[in-house]
Amino acid sequence: MEERLTLGTYFKQERERRGIDLKQIEERTKISSQMLIFLEEDRLDLLPPRAFVRGFLLTIARDFNLDAEELLRFMEAAYRGQK
Repeated sequence: MEERLTLGTYFKQERERRGIDLKQIEERTKISSQMLIFLEEDRLDLLPPRAFVRGFLLTIARDFNLDAEELLRFMEAAYRGQK
């Protein structure tokens, strides 16, 4: 059975595939590495409100050439599953 990708696992896989470390993202985007760790661990409860998370993802996608639409799709699925 295939393991379903979550927002956190997808983000981490894409980041690692490109050889980007959390410190690089923090330095370039000013998003704290602690927030990025919470994101990778799917700890939505520890992240700021959804609009901020959306902004984080769009900024990271733009600065590091990630697929913004895919990140947002995973984000929407994560928040739907949180209910």
